[in-house]
Amino acid sequence: FNWDGITAGQLGWAGVGQYRDQVNPCALMVWMGAIANGGSAAEPYLVKEVTYGDSVKYKASTSSTGRLLDSTTAGRLADMMHNAVVNVYGEWNFAGLYAGGKSGTAENGGGKAANAVFAGFLQDSDYPLAFIVVVEEGGGGASVCTPILSQVLSACVVAMDAD
Repeated sequence: FNWDGITAGQLGWAGVGQYRDQVNPCALMVWMGAIANGGSAAEPYLVKEVTYGDSVKYKASTSSTGRLLDSTTAGRLADMMHNAVVNVYGEWNFAGLYAGGKSGTAENGGGKAANAVFAGFLQDSDYPLAFIVVVEEGGGGASVCTPILSQVLSACVVAMDAD
C-alpha cells in the first residue's frame, strides 16, 4: 500500500478496501485464519502429494505465524464475520458449519469486470479451515463465490472425515 500523497478521503476509502488496496489472496487467507484462531494463524504450505485408497495420505506439518492481532480484536472480527454469514451470505453456503466471511470485489479498471472475492474461516475444531475464493472478472463476491465455496467446503468435510 502506498501512503504517499493520500488524502483523508482516500484513506477512508482504503479502510473499506475501495482505494488502491492490493493484497495477495494467500496473505488474506492467513489473516482469516488469525481472526478465527484468536490472533495467530497457521503458516501456509504447499502439499506435494496426496494419495487415496491403500496409500498413505501425505500431511505437511504446520507452524504458527505468531500473534498477528490482539485476541480481543480477533474475537470481535470473528463475531462480526459470523453475523454476516448468518444475516447476509446464508449459513447453507458453509456446509452447516460455524463460519465467518466477507465478500468483496476487486476492481480491474480498463472496462474489465471486477474480480469476485470471498474470504473467511470455519471455527470448528474438526475442520479448522481458512479460505479464499477468487473468480477473475467474476463481478460480485458473494453471489459468484459462495456457490463455489459451498461445494469445496462440503468436499473438505468429506475428505477430513475420511482421515
